[in-house]
Amino acid sequence: MAADSDRVGIQEGSLMMMSGSFYIAKYRDPGSQGEDSHFICEEMHTIGVADGVGGWQMRGVDARIYARQLMNNSLLATLTQTHPHNRIDPMKVLDEAFAKTKAAGSLTACVITLHEDMLHAVNMGDSAFMVIRQGAAVYRSPIQQRSFNFPYQLGSCDKPPQAQVMKVAVEAGDVIVAGTDGLFDNLSETQILESVVYNELET
Repeated sequence: MAADSDRVGIQEGSLMMMSGSFYIAKYRDPGSQGEDSHFICEEMHTIGVADGVGGWQMRGVDARIYARQLMNNSLLATLTQTHPHNRIDPMKVLDEAFAKTKAAGSLTACVITLHEDMLHAVNMGDSAFMVIRQGAAVYRSPIQQRSFNFPYQLGSCDKPPQAQVMKVAVEAGDVIVAGTDGLFDNLSETQILESVVYNELET
């Protein structure tokens, strides 16, 4: 599972994100990220996570490659996007990255950016994010799925315009946890909150 954790802080009178990432090894292989990937662009206060659909392996396709290419292309799209006041459009990031990703595959993905005191996000499938404030969850993004265990998938089935678009107000000190279904399917909201609070105490 992959997860990004971001703390919203204050710099020169405006909010900023301080980001980090963490993978739990798959198949007990300490070097494995499974089919997950992510990007962090601290300069533009933008992050993303993606989960390659493992079912492609039955066709002889390495699902990791698509996820990593799309996240790399998302970072490039973030760095090269021209927008007034340095505001990043996550839908445009996802759309540009999708157009430039040529590997076979599909994935679920979430791209989040901070502008002033608002998170702007797009989410495709069952990757997701939470906003945690003073130890409590104040927002959790909805997932997109057609039926049980059949989420929307960017690639072979779905295109960026079908992704959900969200705006969420944030405050200094908020923690944003973004992750794939490997995180949110295996840890309850209470466990995620406990982990965040524990890590805050440790630091």
